[in-house]
Amino acid sequence: MDIAGFSMVSSQMNLASQVSLAVAKIAMNTATENTAELAKMLESSVQPGKGASIDIKV
Repeated sequence: MDIAGFSMVSSQMNLASQVSLAVAKIAMNTATENTAELAKMLESSVQPGKGASIDIKV
């Protein structure tokens, strides 16, 4: 393989690596945001008085 071909393959591999890393960062950021939103939803759904007692009439 000549120098130009090696340079071209090396450049393509470098680009593929950079793209892969960028996609992984986006996925990680999305997962972090989703986790934060889920935590907020769970905190807002807690109602301390609900479920403490049950009224039953027979």
